[in-house]
Amino acid sequence: MPLYGYDGPQTPDRVKGARIFSYDPSATWFTETNFGISTGNLPKLQRFTGKERDAESGLDYFGARYYGSALGRWASPDWSAKPQAVPYADLADPQTLNLYTYVLNNPLGWADADGHCPAEDQCSKITVTAEVTKEPTIKTDPPQGGKQTTTVEGQVQYTLKNGDKPMAGTPVHEDVSNKVSINGTPRSATTQTADNKTNPQGVIGDQVSHSLTLAPGPANTIMTTQVNKKDTTQVLTIDSPSGGKCTCTIQRTLTNNDGSGGASSEYQIILRTPETQSMTPKPPGQ
Repeated sequence: MPLYGYDGPQTPDRVKGARIFSYDPSATWFTETNFGISTGNLPKLQRFTGKERDAESGLDYFGARYYGSALGRWASPDWSAKPQAVPYADLADPQTLNLYTYVLNNPLGWADADGHCPAEDQCSKITVTAEVTKEPTIKTDPPQGGKQTTTVEGQVQYTLKNGDKPMAGTPVHEDVSNKVSINGTPRSATTQTADNKTNPQGVIGDQVSHSLTLAPGPANTIMTTQVNKKDTTQVLTIDSPSGGKCTCTIQRTLTNNDGSGGASSEYQIILRTPETQSMTPKPPGQ
């Protein structure tokens, strides 16, 4: 990431005397430039995933052992404090039997924090619990410009824990897709993204809503006398403690289906995935 220093007044197209230091995690040097003219290179120690590189061996130090990024292999086999025949192995997954590979040969999806466990081990320890915190209610706004909006709105919340510990202040990226139908006829499909952060209890809240804007009267009638359904798929992604990305998919439905195919004046939020799920490693390239 460039770092800028100033020693002169700013002009519209440049900063006089600015010195720019370019940093590339995969490169060997910091490069200093003056208005695009290279003035010299400075040696850089922090390399692959921010680990320090040994100048003599060219290996990166991870704590438990050294890694050769040029070869894509560890310089020594993995080990554990408690003697095991094959440390950290899962006999159902042949990739775990190779003690020299970096995060099961998936460096795009996961990261190794200390030279031992890949991020996938961390993901399985993180759980997401979904809960309906407010049942849906219907409200109708006053008419404006010959139009009137009727909205049904409820709330859910997600609690993130690492083991038994709430994940407070954790950034969460959300990818959300919605499909709306009325009496079984598709009406719209939307996608959106959002970035959130858990509160001190490891919780993020989410509003569940569906609205119609029509001429005064019809919108409220359609919302209560016809079967409305909004299916939502929400993918939560976080950075695990060991540096990889963990993900969890939650599906829910907002509907006034009375259970026999008819319409009800009351709505409900149905969680279509397990109430509590373990996160999984995010596939590479996604």
